Amino acid sequence: YSFCTLLEKKGGEKKNPMLSTPIIYVLGATGTGKSKVAVGIAKWLKDKGFDAEIINVDAMQMYGGLPIATNQVNDDEGAAEVKHHMLGFLDPVKEDISVGDFAKTTIELVAALQAQDKVPILCGGSNYYMQAIMFSDTLVEDGSGQPPSQTPLEKIDASLLPDLDQLPDEDLHKHLQQVDPLMAMKYHPNDTRRIRRSLEICKMEGVRHSDIIQRQDKERPRYTPVDRNIIFWVDCERGVLYKRLDKRVDEMRAKGIVEEARGFWDSVKGAVGDQLPTKGIFGAIGFKELYPHLVGKETVEEGLKALKANTRRYAKQQQQWIRNRFLTRTAVTIYRLDTTDTTRLKETVFTPAYDVLAHYLKAGTHSPDHAHLVATQEQTTKNNLGTFKMYTCPICPNKVLAGEEQFRIHKRSRKHKALEKKIKRDKEREERNKRGLDPEECANQPDASDEAHDPKRRRVSSSDT
Repeated sequence: YSFCTLLEKKGGEKKNPMLSTPIIYVLGATGTGKSKVAVGIAKWLKDKGFDAEIINVDAMQMYGGLPIATNQVNDDEGAAEVKHHMLGFLDPVKEDISVGDFAKTTIELVAALQAQDKVPILCGGSNYYMQAIMFSDTLVEDGSGQPPSQTPLEKIDASLLPDLDQLPDEDLHKHLQQVDPLMAMKYHPNDTRRIRRSLEICKMEGVRHSDIIQRQDKERPRYTPVDRNIIFWVDCERGVLYKRLDKRVDEMRAKGIVEEARGFWDSVKGAVGDQLPTKGIFGAIGFKELYPHLVGKETVEEGLKALKANTRRYAKQQQQWIRNRFLTRTAVTIYRLDTTDTTRLKETVFTPAYDVLAHYLKAGTHSPDHAHLVATQEQTTKNNLGTFKMYTCPICPNKVLAGEEQFRIHKRSRKHKALEKKIKRDKEREERNKRGLDPEECANQPDASDEAHDPKRRRVSSSDT
């Protein structure tokens, strides 16, 4: 049966003879409750007589070996009740998956589910992977880097593209500056995972990563008609989310995340050698923070503290990505579901989501009655690559700050001010020596900076008298 015929058979109203199988997306930062929402939607559809299966869109959860660290959905969360795809199927040592490989596999999987009149639910926090499925202009199936209907992007000089497998981490940012200066401004030099990914995109597509991002403002939803794309953004107030994430790390410790990481490392260190890889699951939050403890360089408490900090930072980045990359797309409708108050999830999350789905199953369109749920431009900032960049402190050695606000905070720090004052004193001392002043006289003369802060020490000049 076509989905429309199947719907009619299940008792639905055949108001739209061209009704297509909906494609449901569940976005959100880590810790907001995406998996719970996706499982709830699948069970609701089953109660209505429709089969639904969940496709994982979390890059780290595609690897086996670290289910606790990567927070893979478990039986308690409904994994046993709803079939999941793309979970724990990659060998962490021998296999890797690019966003292009993921997109190709997932597009084929969605088509297979649709052929069986099953509803695909894509759920996960790897937003770039999710974007590759949702919009056909994110990645192109033929690998050329650009849709055939658009003007070709400027090609990169092949001599600038390094062999990433041979390139050490400390050289990554320098090469990105040469290949794509705009993207290099956005990444901290220590953020090797994102820098490497950006270089991989440049190498794979043959064009600058920043050019691809800027082109994404062209709205080309992969699945049409557009109304069949039902997108839920599971969100939470940041302060509440941070507390929730800290608590989750404590729960992970109780579940055995430290023991899991130790067992995983013991099983793979013979294959990877002394140098810890940076690709794949070895860069996953939950393992990389505990690795120094596993090799005796840090205590477990230090590792868990770093895990909490990095998890909070990652959640903030995910929220910013959704606001800057998804909400700026006016071609699709995105419904925001607020999980801040966990005592009211039925009213704020599940009932609104079910109402949106019920209307589509009845009419094949989005309803104006749900306009209050739609995430709008007012909740986001413009997608502008030039609004964010890295700042290098001209005074503090090797100090790179992520964004203008962090740079301002650093300049107010005690360490920065002390070094700034020291440099100023050294410069004044050097100038005195050049003028041939006696060293003892220099020692007895107050610094200009001291005079500025202590008027009583100001020297009297002839003009004062």
